Amino acid sequence: MERTLRTKYGRRKFQVISLWNTGILVVKRHRKIKALEGVVDIPIGTILMPRMGEYQIFLFGVYEAVRSRKHALIGYGRERLKGGEKQELNKIINELRETVYDLLQYSELSENEKRKINNRLTTLYSQFIKKRNPLKNEARDYIQSSFKIIDSLGRINPSATSAKLSTARIRLEKRIEDIRDIAVRLQFWEIIFLNSLEMSVEVFEDLFNYTDDILKKPDFDKQKLSFELEHFAQRLKKIIINPFVGTAYYCLKDINELNQTKDFSEQDKIILQRLNQASLLKIKQRELERIIWWFRKTQENEKKFYDRKKFKKDIYQKVRVFEKNIKEDLTDKNFKKKIFLPIFWSKFDVLYQCLEISDFKTVLDYLKSISHDF
Repeated sequence: MERTLRTKYGRRKFQVISLWNTGILVVKRHRKIKALEGVVDIPIGTILMPRMGEYQIFLFGVYEAVRSRKHALIGYGRERLKGGEKQELNKIINELRETVYDLLQYSELSENEKRKINNRLTTLYSQFIKKRNPLKNEARDYIQSSFKIIDSLGRINPSATSAKLSTARIRLEKRIEDIRDIAVRLQFWEIIFLNSLEMSVEVFEDLFNYTDDILKKPDFDKQKLSFELEHFAQRLKKIIINPFVGTAYYCLKDINELNQTKDFSEQDKIILQRLNQASLLKIKQRELERIIWWFRKTQENEKKFYDRKKFKKDIYQKVRVFEKNIKEDLTDKNFKKKIFLPIFWSKFDVLYQCLEISDFKTVLDYLKSISHDF
């Protein structure tokens, strides 16, 4: 289906399909978008994620989207529900309740009581100056308007003032409800992404194991091989998200080429080796993404007190083991473009140099870049 969607590049038309019948969309036809920074390629398999009336664009697909959702869950969901914003809002709500109680208790206020209430309202107001959330801004405006309730003669209108402060309190309580709703939605979207991710990886895991077994056999039954590969072709056609769409497309081409001939040939063996290595790349990519998430989670959860020396040692060990494994397992000799492995090694070299000087941001950037090369 064609949809006109609001994005950071303005309103644009996309050919899309819904992911699991949700509001999450996946691009079905490649397109180019002219933007201030130049022409932006939006490849097939790009994920479009609704957020605050606009669609976020995840060019690198489901891993990028999962990273974003996990980071958002830390910010909006799990952590905020335990404390953070929710705790801050509850404190303000209690202050507003106390102020309303004080206003309704006394028909006349002493100068000291007036100062106390005005100081309390000023302090509460100051906590909303830089907020962007509409509900918080509305609460701020109601608090600000309550400053005028004590006139120059010292007379007050406790009912009107209490109503304004109670309305401010209701807005903040609604914000707490929104935090809960956002957390639930983020968790739901995370499940959708993870299910799509696992289903895609599972196809390549099965294809890798199958081709690995076949390549170890001395003889091939071409008819049986073609039948079994056709089963994989049907599964590959169901993959719609990046970073799996491109690999699925080339695997389908290889399967089709292998099925063109009746008798098994040396070229068929090369195609099987290529299918095997292409599948392995997708498996290794997931392993690297787990390292990336561990990296981010460790920094996010322990940024105030984690042992930098231990962290540096841990990340070095994890990356070294990963690099050693792909050097032993992967080869690009049967790929039509033999370029990605040399790129890997050069990026790993720079990554280790950045790790030496504890430039963790650049290390993370290079880990993501290596993953995107897969």
